[in-house]
Amino acid sequence: MKPTVKLDQKALTRHKKRFLRFFPNSFQDQQYIDWERTYKWEAHKLFQEHLARDKFKTLMNKGQYDEIAMRALQVEARTNFIFSFEKMALRDGVKAPGGARTFAEGLYGLLYERGPLSGRFIQWLVALADLPRKKSRVLSWPVATFFPFIAQPGKHIILKPTAMKAAATFLETIANPYTTVLGERRYAAAIRRDRVGERLISAGGVGGQQRRGLHNPQPQ
Repeated sequence: MKPTVKLDQKALTRHKKRFLRFFPNSFQDQQYIDWERTYKWEAHKLFQEHLARDKFKTLMNKGQYDEIAMRALQVEARTNFIFSFEKMALRDGVKAPGGARTFAEGLYGLLYERGPLSGRFIQWLVALADLPRKKSRVLSWPVATFFPFIAQPGKHIILKPTAMKAAATFLETIANPYTTVLGERRYAAAIRRDRVGERLISAGGVGGQQRRGLHNPQPQ
């Protein structure tokens, strides 16, 4: 049985009001769309253009792992999710001998292979951990969750340590503190939190309006 996620309703209401001070028209606010949705959706479209399942598979069959890594990094460069030191670590990792193949096989397995998400996510973490390291480590929550989120925003979310820890602290009555330790259970728990929050907000809307999802950048 999946653990129940209980949120502090008073805290949720308080943060809804704070959100509306910034974006009076809720998720339809043009400033929200410009700041939070458009660039994510453009990155998603670019990923699908370059690395949709069939294109990704064709490149894999041809052994063009460097091309896959290059395309993935081009998509990442369109966003601001990953810190500069993480960007450098990732680029160094995929440029090292064998790095691009490790990255490509891990990402393809997560996105397009069959089987439980838990197992595929673990293998993706292993792939990132195995990438050669010069200075900073490649394996971090933003790097591990950016690519699945941009590729499949309806299934995945992106985790950033400071923001997620703050959200868990403010909204949960029964705390399950977020940490920087990566694992499929923590990722699954974060997705459940996101879905619960989405249902609570969508039930009454924010400012009386419905929305697609906390993390889904697709235009309505």
